[in-house]
Amino acid sequence: MLLDTRLGSAEGGTIRLSDGQAFSADTLVWTAGVKPSPLARTSGLPVDDQGRVIVDEHLRVTGVPDAWAAGDIAAVPDRTTGGLAPPTAQHAMRQGRRLGRNVAASLTGGDLHPFEWRNVGGVCSLGRYKGVANVFGVKVKGFAGWFLHRSYHLWAMPTLARRVRIALDWTIALLFPRDISQMGSFQDPLEPFRRAAEG
Repeated sequence: MLLDTRLGSAEGGTIRLSDGQAFSADTLVWTAGVKPSPLARTSGLPVDDQGRVIVDEHLRVTGVPDAWAAGDIAAVPDRTTGGLAPPTAQHAMRQGRRLGRNVAASLTGGDLHPFEWRNVGGVCSLGRYKGVANVFGVKVKGFAGWFLHRSYHLWAMPTLARRVRIALDWTIALLFPRDISQMGSFQDPLEPFRRAAEG
């Protein structure tokens, strides 16, 4: 394991690191964490050591009247764990709804409510008709895990019309084999990246 080391380049099957190391590799797996926008640090708002705006349980910026923050730029207290809410899209969507209601309540003299979210599990697709899920402590895998993953993402879509379109598309994909006309891009997967680098 290398710390404080960045990938310098990955070209022609050669990996070059920021510390000068170079080695051959046919496979490159890239993962990344979530980093808040640098705007938070330069905003003058209070930030934590990760650069996230510090908010209270109602999503109000600590020590700044009438300022609110949510999502991956905010250090939102998680009342169930005592830590911070993870900077995921699922949490950001729910925080946004709570923030909107709290802002409206603050303008109309209503009661503010804390952001609360109880995690009921996780789902993950592992490819075509395969997945894993852990929902309410029940672990499933294979087609059932894949189906739960798809169902959760369908449920999270914002409008009924979009849900229906997606459900129809997925149903058609279940009934028919994969459209091989879309496979052409797999013959030279680096080509779009070369074009982007040149343009």
